[in-house]
Amino acid sequence: MKAKKIIFVGFLVLLFLAFSLWFAQSKGSKDPTDLFPVVVNGKWGFIDREGNIIINPEYDDIGFFSEQLAFFIQKGKFGYLNRGGKVVIKPQYKHASFFSEGLAPAGIEDKLGYINKMGKFIIKPQYDLALPFSEGLAAVWIDEKLGYIDRNGNMVIRPQFQHGRSFSEGLAQVWIGRGVGFIDKKGKLVIPGPFTNAEDFSEGLAAVTIGVFKGFVNMNGDVVIKPEFDWVTSFREGLAAVKIGANYGYINKKGEVVISPQFEGAWEFSEGLAAVRIGKKHGFVDKTGKMVIEPKYKHAGDFSNGLSEVYIGDKRGYINRLGRYVWNPSN
Repeated sequence: MKAKKIIFVGFLVLLFLAFSLWFAQSKGSKDPTDLFPVVVNGKWGFIDREGNIIINPEYDDIGFFSEQLAFFIQKGKFGYLNRGGKVVIKPQYKHASFFSEGLAPAGIEDKLGYINKMGKFIIKPQYDLALPFSEGLAAVWIDEKLGYIDRNGNMVIRPQFQHGRSFSEGLAQVWIGRGVGFIDKKGKLVIPGPFTNAEDFSEGLAAVTIGVFKGFVNMNGDVVIKPEFDWVTSFREGLAAVKIGANYGYINKKGEVVISPQFEGAWEFSEGLAAVRIGKKHGFVDKTGKMVIEPKYKHAGDFSNGLSEVYIGDKRGYINRLGRYVWNPSN
């Protein structure tokens, strides 16, 4: 009985890790001309880039628009609306995520399947957990193991891994035994590692942990930036944030420090700017390291379609690239 309990608890830990990834993705990948979620008096709606309310705040929670639809939550159930604010799939799902490649993970009860944009199950609910499709495949969990299916629901990589992530640039990170490696779309372990940890490939490189230090490998598995950092982000727009000593700076793909370690926190670049922390406040720097938006926010998100979500206390608003509010912080 004790052994069974330990196994069950271990599975719950894996499910929690997988669910954390799923939830992190569940806000959706933003469409090129996006609308932005805002909260007013505890209810969620959408604004445009100028701060005009486009969809009235009336939902308990919402995600970003992805493939022209956004999920919303009303009375504990997930549904979907379009950019005009029309509910196109009524709230009926216990679990749901964003649309990707025409399908979205969803479940009426505890098992998950995939629905189309009419709300019809194309792949019936049968998975303990299911991530959105990426590069033609989706990660799914069955009986404590992770495998990958195609858009027809065919299991193309049998469930065999403890944990894993979606495909990125043709490879997916998976946990095997006590380490992490990368598989291709046939399920072949092409970069065995094993690494202590790893991130998705981005711009041809993946951050990996070897022992206790972090570096980067290329898609052949060659270490191209030696593991010497305490902390790193993935590369984006040619740069990655790294921790050197007590501070954070940025390196290029040659491993050269291009923005000296001077911040108490640093994040990935997006649209030419990156959030950094000085003391307890966040601001933004450009690729020369110049502070272009002064640190004054409790938290600051990536720029997307010209706006960044920022927090003042527990209130959230949006600023443009000049640091001007288009939506004053609210909750």
